[in-house]
Amino acid sequence: MNSPVGDRAVVLGASMAGLLAARVLSESYEEVLLVDRDPLTGVTGARRGVPQGRHVHGLLARGQQILEELFPGFTAEMTSSGVPTGDLGELRWYFNGRRLLPASTGLVCVSAARPVLENRVRERVRSLPNVRIMDERDVVRPLTSSDGRRVTGVRTHLRSGEGREEDLEADLVVDATGRGSRTPVWLEELGYRRPHEDRIRIDLTYTTRHYRLPDEAVLDGDLSINPVSSPPIRAGRSSRGSRTVAASCRSPAYWGTAPRPTPRGSSTSCAHCRYRTSTT
Repeated sequence: MNSPVGDRAVVLGASMAGLLAARVLSESYEEVLLVDRDPLTGVTGARRGVPQGRHVHGLLARGQQILEELFPGFTAEMTSSGVPTGDLGELRWYFNGRRLLPASTGLVCVSAARPVLENRVRERVRSLPNVRIMDERDVVRPLTSSDGRRVTGVRTHLRSGEGREEDLEADLVVDATGRGSRTPVWLEELGYRRPHEDRIRIDLTYTTRHYRLPDEAVLDGDLSINPVSSPPIRAGRSSRGSRTVAASCRSPAYWGTAPRPTPRGSSTSCAHCRYRTSTT
């Protein structure tokens, strides 16, 4: 660590944004506290705070590069633990129902499920000597200076045990809680103007179903199959794991193709994600 700029930083939210923020701040603060409402100790599966965790997931090339910079050896760790990896240009890509010609790009695709990826990053962050993960805590409100012009920490509420409250003083507070952030409300309560928001409704639904394969050879070595949507062809993706394949279909509601939230509706939707084997 270089000369620290402060004694303590508090990061709200221990998802990917919060984990990476904590990693970067660990170089500049004596102590970093990472606060999340979900149980995180020993958790390796999908969790409530990351509802998209059950869907097909992949790490984009730039994300892989950043994680490798922040956590040297990260990609090798993922590969050695059984996560499929490969060249992004050698995946099966389909546009308008036709396959693109494969090419070597040098860009690495890490085909990890979201819970697997997050757990690996979380364990690397947890191993940092000056970072402490504080799970199962709600953030009640920010702590401020007497004039309300400076945030000096946060008040937290323990969700387990006696449910007591604890104040965490900090030189810096980072809100990485995502869509459910209460920062706009807190700023308004402190007398500041609520930040302006632009929202665009896209009416996009995701359907994912996981299948166990009797033999991975049926995928012919493919890491991922990715049809890009057009009106007659739904967007979809299949991604392999250890003897399993997850099939996902993206359906814009304005095409009238949103699936029913039932096993039959999910299977029907994924079955309609068609692709050809032509390379032209």
